[in-house]
Amino acid sequence: MYTAILSLVTSIDLSNNNLYGEIPKELMNLVELHFLNLSRNHLTGMIPEKIGNMKQLESLDLSINFLIGEIPLSLSTLNFLSYLNLSYNNLSGRIPVSNQFSTFNDPAIYVGNEGLCYAESEATAADVDKLERTLYIGSIVMGFIVGFWGSIGIMILRHGIRIALFQLIDRTCDWIYVQVAVKLKKLKC
Repeated sequence: MYTAILSLVTSIDLSNNNLYGEIPKELMNLVELHFLNLSRNHLTGMIPEKIGNMKQLESLDLSINFLIGEIPLSLSTLNFLSYLNLSYNNLSGRIPVSNQFSTFNDPAIYVGNEGLCYAESEATAADVDKLERTLYIGSIVMGFIVGFWGSIGIMILRHGIRIALFQLIDRTCDWIYVQVAVKLKKLKC
């Protein structure tokens, strides 16, 4: 008798009720439930994987509890879910990005869960590292090109500078040669 009556329940708001313990598995049998609010309690344990059975769920608020573990992937199969709040728990792992989770763009729904990370964050970090390396190498190459062609350009365009530069190079080479020859002579003695 109660099973038939419970199947008619479409909304449950048990927020701010000082509830303790895990989320009752029996709640997952309420497949016609549209709104479930269990926020601001003392619920512990993991979010049940069978929460994905609640196919009609449109709003789910589990914020400000002590829930642990990962966000169940079955939550991403709830096609009608338009409001989700999992903030201020102890959830960890990656935030699913598939299906319905791609519509939840507000980071506030995950705030207060230090162990949660976006699945893209690793790819993004890798992309940033790759971009930084590319820019670093690009700047070295550009510096070399500008320096080299700047020097060559000055030598080509200015006859006087070209002569002075070659004389400097010749004098430097001669000085190095003399210094090496003197040092070698001293070593032989």
